[in-house]
Amino acid sequence: MLSKHKILTAAVCMAFASGCATDPKTGQFSIKETFASDDPCSNNSRNIGVFAGAVVGTIIGNQMKNSDASRLIGASIGAALGGLIGADVDRQRCELSKIAKKHQTKIDSSPIEIKTDADINNSQSSQTVGISVDVGEPDGGHFAKGSDQLTPKAKEYFTEVTATFNAQKASETITDPKAKAEYLKQSANRKLFLVGHTDDTGSTQLNVDLSERRAKAVAKFLTSQGIKESQIYYQGAGEMYPIANNNQEAGRAANRRVQLVQVQDEAAFHNYLTQRISKLSYFRPNTTDTTVAEAASIDIEKVSNKKSGTGKKNTDPTTITSVSKPTKSAKPEPLATEKTTPSKGLIDFGGVPYGDEGAKIDPGKVAEKSGFSLISKAHADQPLVIGSCKNDRPRSSGEIKSLSGDAATKYSTNEKLPGLFGRTWRDMVGAHLVVINNLSVLREGTVATNLPEIKVYANYDPKDTQAKPAITETPQVNVYQGDKGYLVRTFLNGKGGIKCIDMLSPPSPPFAAKEGRIIYTHNSTDYMAKFTPRMAD
Repeated sequence: MLSKHKILTAAVCMAFASGCATDPKTGQFSIKETFASDDPCSNNSRNIGVFAGAVVGTIIGNQMKNSDASRLIGASIGAALGGLIGADVDRQRCELSKIAKKHQTKIDSSPIEIKTDADINNSQSSQTVGISVDVGEPDGGHFAKGSDQLTPKAKEYFTEVTATFNAQKASETITDPKAKAEYLKQSANRKLFLVGHTDDTGSTQLNVDLSERRAKAVAKFLTSQGIKESQIYYQGAGEMYPIANNNQEAGRAANRRVQLVQVQDEAAFHNYLTQRISKLSYFRPNTTDTTVAEAASIDIEKVSNKKSGTGKKNTDPTTITSVSKPTKSAKPEPLATEKTTPSKGLIDFGGVPYGDEGAKIDPGKVAEKSGFSLISKAHADQPLVIGSCKNDRPRSSGEIKSLSGDAATKYSTNEKLPGLFGRTWRDMVGAHLVVINNLSVLREGTVATNLPEIKVYANYDPKDTQAKPAITETPQVNVYQGDKGYLVRTFLNGKGGIKCIDMLSPPSPPFAAKEGRIIYTHNSTDYMAKFTPRMAD
């Protein structure tokens, strides 16, 4: 009986039409040159696909019939099918590198890989399921300033970029009729995702709107070049998915880009969307601060203190308006601040004076998620967080839409994150009950599907069934995912003195926040109080 290793090696070598890559210095088989070459015109993705397909095929063949022949047949078929997608990605990367050089435009491409648990050695292997391409802005940009109209130069290189995604054209180079038919069959299930990205200067909503119009413009341009409309989706992601540090002009320039993502089928598209991560350390810290004016004649304890009996309920509370103190305008344009909300009083949560280090909530690192490999190894071990919610601002991205039929058709599976699917979270902070209601976050890009409701019951008495909240607010929400959990940030902008709330939700039961902070103002000073709510039963 042949060993599994020999069967696998035989199948892989049979599938490699050009043989295994060798080290040019030694002439011996090279793992790096075969699977991790720096050359964009190498056959790395094909080789990875062949190997992964062979592994899965060997196991399936073994399960169907435990014999050398069935294992070899299964491995050979799997290797051939796995190599088709990988070979196509290799072709695209090679062609895109030539287009970038020709037009002196920055085009970065990388294969999208999925890890397979099945391995004859009980270890993981990877299979290529698509490609991600970032087309950076050249001098003058892709579009006329402030518009969604492609420049004449952009039409030239996007025409050539589009051709690399045209399966019908690519199939013309395949001489084997069976291989050509299989290639066209597989390509019919592909999804092509157009994403517009901006830097984080200016208004986050304006960034979303402009990037969506631009992504849609490129998506429509692709259809004019022969790509089927039914396969195309688009999104204005705005500033949400930076690939470089927005604190430097070079980083901001790199973030202004058009991204084309092609995956092999619906399942791969869904998995890709669930694995995207917002890298918080690439955002610029908020350069403005909102200071809530202290009321000279009112204190929340006197507004609603039934337990102590030291004060009477104020029937004519003074309205306090938050005061925004923006920093001086400087290049780059400072982050836009949201409108402040009037407050009826300031709540003292019994915290300690605010400090950036003490207020930080660490969601962990930008580690690769289970299944897909979307993050470069260079970034995988970097910390995610830049500071507390006070250093951040509400950020948003547009919805994922289908270009086919009604252009406003949304793409979503409505699958929510664990613990963040419309449930209630609550915690006593000092003498006050803080409740977060109806917080739902999609797995696809960790996007909140609605604004949650936050209620604060001042000097809460659990025996008082008629207790009314001193604060009821529907704040803006940011959600960031690290390897320690989901960092949920809500922005109250001064309501009751509360600036914002951080909560680190665990990725699995028991659903109790690992860490949390309420950042608030009292007596003209910023404070922070511990906030570790649990999900209500």
